Parts: sequence; C-alpha cells; structure tokens
Amino acid sequence: MPPVALSAVFLALLAYFCGAGIDFSDEGYYLFYITNPRDYAYASTLFGYLYAPFFRLFGEDMALLRAFSALTLAASAFLLFAAVFRVIRGLPLKASLALATAASASCASFYTLWIPTPSYNSLNLLGLAVTASGMALSLGRLTAPPPDPEEERFRKKLPETARASGEPEQEPGGGAKPALSLAALNVQDQQGKPDCGARPDRRAAQRPRDSEKRSGSPGPPSSRPAATARENQASPDDCNLPEASTTARRFRKTLTPRSFSETWTARASMAGWLLIGIGGWACFMAKPPTAASLAALVLLWAIPAKGYRPGRLPLSAASALVLCLASAVCIDGSPAAFAARFSGAFADAESSGAFSEYGLFAALGLENAFRAYGPRALAAGAALFALGAVFGRAATTEGQGLCRIILAACAGLFVLTLACDLDGGRHSLLQGWGVAALLAGVWLSLARGAVAPAAAAGEAGAVSADAPLRDNPGSAPEAGQIPKASVSPQSPRPARATAAAFVFLPFLYGFGSNNPLIYTAPAASLFFVAAFAASAPFREGPSGLRILAGAVILCQLLSFSGLAASWARPYRQPGPLWNMTAKAPIREGRPELRLAPNQARFLGAVRVLAAKSGMPPGTPLIDMTGRSPTAAYASGGRTFVSPFLVAGYGWSDGALRSLLRRLPCEIASKAWLLWSDRPIVVPFSVAPLAEIGLSFPEGYNGAFLVTSGFAGTGQDLYFLKPKDPEAAYRACRSASEARAAGQ
Repeated sequence: MPPVALSAVFLALLAYFCGAGIDFSDEGYYLFYITNPRDYAYASTLFGYLYAPFFRLFGEDMALLRAFSALTLAASAFLLFAAVFRVIRGLPLKASLALATAASASCASFYTLWIPTPSYNSLNLLGLAVTASGMALSLGRLTAPPPDPEEERFRKKLPETARASGEPEQEPGGGAKPALSLAALNVQDQQGKPDCGARPDRRAAQRPRDSEKRSGSPGPPSSRPAATARENQASPDDCNLPEASTTARRFRKTLTPRSFSETWTARASMAGWLLIGIGGWACFMAKPPTAASLAALVLLWAIPAKGYRPGRLPLSAASALVLCLASAVCIDGSPAAFAARFSGAFADAESSGAFSEYGLFAALGLENAFRAYGPRALAAGAALFALGAVFGRAATTEGQGLCRIILAACAGLFVLTLACDLDGGRHSLLQGWGVAALLAGVWLSLARGAVAPAAAAGEAGAVSADAPLRDNPGSAPEAGQIPKASVSPQSPRPARATAAAFVFLPFLYGFGSNNPLIYTAPAASLFFVAAFAASAPFREGPSGLRILAGAVILCQLLSFSGLAASWARPYRQPGPLWNMTAKAPIREGRPELRLAPNQARFLGAVRVLAAKSGMPPGTPLIDMTGRSPTAAYASGGRTFVSPFLVAGYGWSDGALRSLLRRLPCEIASKAWLLWSDRPIVVPFSVAPLAEIGLSFPEGYNGAFLVTSGFAGTGQDLYFLKPKDPEAAYRACRSASEARAAGQ
C-alpha cells in the first residue's frame, strides 16, 4: 500500500536526521534538565525525570535519545489511529492497521522547527496522544460485532423454525422434531429442571453414546416418538436434570452476544479508561496547566458518552492519581515536598511578572500573527481548503483522474515548500494549519451531500461484519431487503463527541507554554487528522476506503513538505541538515553528532579551553547570556536552580533575581559566570548578582573567550572564574542574613 510505504520512508529519514544538528538555545536547556534533573528543586515541568533513565541507558547518545522520542511519538500516533479506524469507524482489522500506519506520519508536524531533543513539548504531545487513544478505545465497539464462527456452526444445525421462534418443528409423521431453543434453555435453567412436556426429549440429541446405551433408547432421535410430559416427569433419569442444566448454560453462552469479540471489546474499553489516566499523568509531568485543562475536557466528553460506560471514569482518575503519588515519592520523597516544588515555581513566575505579559489576546497570538504571517498563511490555507473540497467531490463521484491530479498538485506543493520558506522557519503555519484547512475542505464537501445514501449494487449486496449499524447497532436488514450503505453523519453521539474533543487537543497542547497558540497548536495537527478520521462522512465499502486513503495521502504529503522545509532551514542553525557532515561530541567523551563545521569548531574550542582553564566537569555555572545554554553544557558545567533563563523579556531580570536568591551560598560562591558583552538580545542586569553578595566584574577573572556563529551572527562568550570563593561566600551569607532581617 503506497501510504504505508511512504510512512516507512518517513520514519527512516526521521531516524537518520535525528543525528544531525543542534540548537544552541532550547536544546541546551533540555540537555541540562535531562542530564541532572535533581539540580532544579523548583520546576514547573518534570520531563527530565522520565527521559533521564533512557539517556543514561543510551550512553548519553543524543541521536539515540532523539530517535527513541520520535519512535515513541509515532507509536502513540499509530495507537490513536488504530483505535479510531477499528473502534469508531469499524473498519476491518487489516485496513485499520494499514491506514493507522499511514496516518501516524502526521506526527511529523511536531518537528517543523526541528528541535528533535525530547522535552516537555514532546512528552506533552505523547500524553495527549495516549489520552486520545484511550478515549477512542473506551467507547467500545460502536459497530455490530463480527459473528462468532462457533455460533454460526451451531445455528446452521438448527431447523429454520427453531432458529426463528424456538418452537419444535413438526415431523412429517406428526411427531415433534427435536430442536434447541435458547428461550427454552433459559427457562429450563431458571426453573432448575426441564419442562419435558413443553418440548421434546433432548436426551438422544445431546447425550453421549454411552448414555444412549445405558438408557436403551435405540435409533436416531428423529425416528422415536415424542415423549409425553407425564413420562418425563415420572422419570428424572430420562430428563437428566444436571446434564440439561449444564447444556443450557453451555449453549446459552454460545448463542448470546458475549462472544470472543465482545469479551475483547470489554477489555479494550477498560484499557482505554486506563490509558486516559496514564496520558493525563504524562501531561501533568510535562505541563500541569495542560493536564488540568485536559481533565476538564475529559469530564465534558464523558457526558455524551454515558451510554458507553462512563462509570469507569473513576478508574482513569485513580490510575492518574496513583502514578502522580508514585512520582511524588520517587522524586521528592513525599507528596508535600512534591507540591512545594510546583508552588515554588509558580511563586517565582508570579513574582517575576511572567504572567502579566500573557493575556488572552496575547496567548492566542492574534496581535501580530496576521500582521507578520497573515497574507501568505491565509492564502495557503484558502488554497488547501479549495483543494480538499475538490478532492472530496471528485472522490465521491468516482473522479479518479481528478483525484490523481490533486495528488500531483500536493506533490508539487511538497517540492515548492522545499524552495520557499514562511518567514523564518514558521513551517507549522503552513503545515499544521494547512492540514486542518485541507481536511475541512474534504469534510464539508462530503457532508454537503456528495455521498449518496444508497451504495452501488455491488457494494450493498451484503452487509459486512464490520459495517457500522449507525442508528441501531442491534438491528439487521429484513429478509429480501437490500441494505443501504451507512453514512457517517448518522454516527453515534459518542463518536461525534470524541471527534469534537480531538479538535480541542492541539490547543491544549500549547496551553501553559507561554507561547501564542496560533504558533504552538499546529505542532499537534495529528489530532485534526484523528478528528477527520472519526467523523468524515464517507461511504462504507471500497469507495469509502479509497476516499479515506486519499485524504491520508494528502496529509502525508503536506506533513512531509513541512518536515522537509525544516530540514532545509532548521530553526536557529546555520544550514541544511544534509550539509552537516562534521562529527563532534557535545561534551567530552560523549557520542558524536553530525554538525555544521562552524558548530563543531565552536564546541571543540569550548571543551578544550574549559579543560585548560581548570574548569573540571560538574563546576557550578551561572549563565548570564540568556541565549546559549548549549555552550554552557559543552563546557561540562552544571547550572543550578534553573537550567536556562532567557533574556530580553520584561520579566527576565525578575526571574533571575528570584532564582539567584534560592541558590545556596556554597554553590554561588564557587560558580563561574558565562557572560557576553555583545549579546544577541538585551542582556541580563548585573543587579541581581549584587543582591546576593557577588561583585561583578571585580570578583572574577577572565578564564577564556570564544566566539560563536549563533543564528548567523557572531557572539563573544566569556567564561569568568571567581577570584576568592571564600570571600564571596562570606559576602553571600551577609546578604542572605540582611534579606532575612529585612523581611
């Protein structure tokens, strides 16, 4: 299947490029937090504790850690789409797995800026995908279950009248032909004894041959006259009460809907509720605000799903609570200390004024989005919406030639994106929102009546075992009636509610990151694809599968276009990834990455000069550049309190002041400084250093200087060594006591 092959190519290329390039700002922060997560007592995210064991397992190989994160994200996307196609859409197993493999490539939207090192963003997206998978699985099978082979074989042995009404069929000679009736067996089992007068003797039909010899009843059961009620009641051995009761239970289990598929569905539904709790816990470890908003969304979603066992919602809450308590004990030793970690981080952010700059309008990113990116983004979105509408119309009218033209147009868009860029690497605006616009065009085209309610004769001649029975799952077509193809706008309410919840998940992904949602939400555009797959009104059968497969191919091509553009112009890196051929480790003794030549030279100079200047690994380091934590990581130093502080914002100095006051004097007096007199952004103020008793620049000696080619510009980085740590310690203690006395 071409979409599956395309996904395999995508995963292979993604794994290969995971070993190339590094961003000197964000990825340095992630590396610090993953390497030593216990250095940061007040943190609003705990992703480092989950990725640190794998980082150590891989020998601190960044390429392997990146590939592991990408594969786990792709696996969670596969689980999500498999649940949507199999449970909600009711597609056959092979088709569901094939389409899920193809659609899982939509997770490429996360890498449109090419920051592949795992972080709170990747963990947050992983948790949301696991939660969405649980939401789909928890619905159970919304379609008619496939027939049980054992049940079918048993029913074929029954007479037609017995299958229809449960009454015994009359023999040509006037006798009653023995038959098995589910209703009669239920009555028999409830009363505790068989009513031998109400139905013929079942002894010869069900008893083994040795029982027949023991009772002396010759001949087949159809050749013997029917037994009367008096004879049966007078002879308990003939009725064989224990055997009849056991047989009733056995065949009732065979005939009732509680077959293997039903049992599997019940277990999958329970697993879905557990996955909701596990995904919520992962979101909490990544971004607590996202976890809180996700809990509210799940509660709202469970209301229309009340017909599908929402009573198991406490199971999700219990699993999330148990995991959070286990995390609290393992990380901080107690839930109280665990809560103090987050309350301290919140207090630091509030005191620094970080919340004041992000109102509702700023959080949405509308104040400058349309001014900076609006014309091109809107034009691309309108074009993709029209392309999707034409594709939906052509696909439903069997316009295969036009569908091929549209696929070729998307391939052209893929090539065009390689040559063009959307304002400084904002590929997600074209790729993420483009996927949403494309699918909206296809959906509306199908929903406006493009799908005929009746299928063609070749497709409607028989009802598939997996075909959804939308209005009444327990109904069946009458005899002699040609069933009509079911159309998805008549899908059950829980399926529609689940699709609506998927639409909100990309915005929950960006919530809590202090970044505009218009920029962060497209990175989670795989949920747009999942919402489309759960609610697209395509016809059941081969034609509907072709429409769905074509839409998946469109999303794949658009996803690859954004991913290829990010490889051509990676975020804050000097050139394309395929030109990064210089192999160098980020830290001394660590596995190598493929870097640009100037990146490799810069990191090599930092490692060599740090060793020559007497800076052993693990030396405390205060990064005052606000932009280059990767340089601090390459030197072998350790940052405490916070792995990275970004400069240039109104709240930057306030955040630096709050965090430095939490730095113990034993560490602050020995800490080196990373300083730049020619920064890219507005530098930090030196006033917070004086408030904790550190004199700058009098108390430091210049250790070494390096110049970086960060983001295409030069930046001089100074590594400064403290002159007298003992004097700095006394000054820090005095300043700390003075602050305590003033409070």
